[in-house]
Amino acid sequence: MKKTFSCLTALSLLLLLCLPTAGAGDQVTLHSYWELFHKFVGGRVWTTTELRPNLDLTMGYIVEGHQHAPDKLHTGLDPFFFTARTDVGVFTFGKFRPEWGYGPFDSVMLSGYAPGMVGLKWTGAFEKFDYERFFFWLNAERGKFYGHRFSLPVYPGVSLGVKETAIYLRDFDGMWLCYLPFWPFYLNKYIPSVENTSIDSNSIGLDLVVDLADFLIYGDLHVTEFPLGAEKKNLPIYGAKAGLELKRLFREDLSLQVEYVRTMNYLYSKRDPRLAYEYQGRPLGSPLGPDAERLGFLTSYRVNPDLTLYFGYRRERKGEGKVGDYYENVEEGRENLFLSGVVEERHIPVGGFWYRFLPGLELELLVEAQFLKNAEHQPGEPGTRTAGYLTLRWTF
Repeated sequence: MKKTFSCLTALSLLLLLCLPTAGAGDQVTLHSYWELFHKFVGGRVWTTTELRPNLDLTMGYIVEGHQHAPDKLHTGLDPFFFTARTDVGVFTFGKFRPEWGYGPFDSVMLSGYAPGMVGLKWTGAFEKFDYERFFFWLNAERGKFYGHRFSLPVYPGVSLGVKETAIYLRDFDGMWLCYLPFWPFYLNKYIPSVENTSIDSNSIGLDLVVDLADFLIYGDLHVTEFPLGAEKKNLPIYGAKAGLELKRLFREDLSLQVEYVRTMNYLYSKRDPRLAYEYQGRPLGSPLGPDAERLGFLTSYRVNPDLTLYFGYRRERKGEGKVGDYYENVEEGRENLFLSGVVEERHIPVGGFWYRFLPGLELELLVEAQFLKNAEHQPGEPGTRTAGYLTLRWTF
């Protein structure tokens, strides 16, 4: 009861702070996002306020937990960060979620699904490319999480991204190299003065976006291991996403988006659990988690400028692999590399809408019903789940 009261008090205080007041910045945006799963409820409320020209403050509060499990309730300040636009780039510092996204989709390498962390990000625009580099504190035992990305315009409407992430434990003696702009983390092991690179976890990735007048094509790749050398002992451990959006499907007010996602087993794990590609139990990459695939489509119908309807369907398959699981030997890893054990199969119709009540006030709702085969990885066991996602955005 005390925890519930504290959560409601914090949310009420945040809403009061978000209301227009004298002396506030030129623009305030209030966001609210709620999700309801089977026996799980989670919500976030946050606001972005212009403190002064070129300086914004984003702050919010998160409440999430499982039904009938008060000990698993999680609350806290998430996010809380400043964004400063300067002549040398854009700096973001504070507590926020590391994520990459391009157009209508999130990166399979860094989706923003994990909770907020304390860190710093710099984004710069150059004549031939854009560049981003960040670092976050994980905790005292695990060390820090680093990443950077080059975005290269190949052709008008076509861009290629090259990216890399790394987790280094606190004992890494070459940590200073990770703060050098443009320096690849992979090269740290070749520096003579660096004695220990066995306490790191590196990933590389690529993304491609083709955004033209009538359609958009996107692809994203996240690789942690790949067979190299004559013996090729490493396993092909990767995550991939590919999609197509038809902006005009037969008519101006109808569009279609088709997407496929695949995540191999062990993608978010390492032999040393401190190097796992996760934060507080959630993968830094796809919300699907490891050992899964998804194929889905979503149709959007614009009824009028203030109302859009959504209809869609997804088919998901999820193996028994979990974040933190890792293979003991190559033979075991190869056998359980993708869709291991009893595979849970999900057929999911989706529906919803986006509606603008007033200028600056928007609401989006998505609901889905999941029809399961081999529910909870029990052979032949049927099941159903429901889920809902509600987003509110108010700019004043």
